Amino acid sequence: MAAHLFSYIAMRLTGRYGMQYLKKIKKAILVESILLVSLYSVFMTDILREGVGREQPQAVEVGSVGEREYIKWVDFNVSYEALCEAYKWDVETYEEAQEDEGIVHVDWIELLAYAGARHGGKFPSGTVSEIARTAEKLKNGETTMKELAGDMEYYAYYLEAYRAVLGGYVGEYEIQKETEEGKIEWKKCYGLKAFSPIAKGFEYNDYDDFGASRSYGYSRPHLGHDMMGQVGTPIIADLNEKPLEKARREAQRRGLSHRLEFLQTDGLTGISPENLGAVIIAGMGGETIIHILESWPYSQDQGITWLLQPMTKAARLRVWLWEHGFS
Repeated sequence: MAAHLFSYIAMRLTGRYGMQYLKKIKKAILVESILLVSLYSVFMTDILREGVGREQPQAVEVGSVGEREYIKWVDFNVSYEALCEAYKWDVETYEEAQEDEGIVHVDWIELLAYAGARHGGKFPSGTVSEIARTAEKLKNGETTMKELAGDMEYYAYYLEAYRAVLGGYVGEYEIQKETEEGKIEWKKCYGLKAFSPIAKGFEYNDYDDFGASRSYGYSRPHLGHDMMGQVGTPIIADLNEKPLEKARREAQRRGLSHRLEFLQTDGLTGISPENLGAVIIAGMGGETIIHILESWPYSQDQGITWLLQPMTKAARLRVWLWEHGFS
């Protein structure tokens, strides 16, 4: 209806020649609209495929002291699927590079850091395919990680943080294997070589408070699974209030206040030996340590491990320990 009305008015006002002119303008507008839609489609495809504006709001915060920068925190949100994909490329390219000098060994942590920097520390759907495409280019020498991440402001921070978490998990190692002749030989391997951080037979407990609200000095949620080698709460003790308060502030700064107990006392006075697995006495003279041990009625308890660090009179302390049955 609007188009017919426009044509009628145009015919009345401009005549036949004017109408032909207006038709040409309408065609030109139509062509320009098609061109604009095409350009927009190409632009959006480029964003989705190549990640234009690739670095999103980051899951990392950086501070500085003078000219030195440091990482305040990093959210480790790497998905299981991304870990497996990056690990697979690391191991496969290592083996291929041993046989073909033209193959480049791909570092799995660099792949994860690159993906993390592109997506703000997140690993959304499609990241696994993206890791595979990136690894393929690196493997074939089409590009380098230095070239890919050269303009990424946060890549270096993710790389440092991810390497702190995953470094040493993958690499060369040797294991004993039995040959066809029945002999035991050491064989060089490459792959996952990480082990449990808790030694076999050593008692520990764990506490899964993943996602619980905590303050680590920067009001971050707790994103870990706590594994504790001994049952109980560590006790920080000192005779004077000033060093004890300093210890409290340091524990608060490191986000450990909820895990510690602070007690102002003379040595070990008032501390029960129940569930006490280890005692550390440090930063004082050997004679003072002897006084603390003599004053505490449970110092001969065989279930306690002692870590003693005398600042002076170390020989005198060793003699006393020997005389009183410490091994």
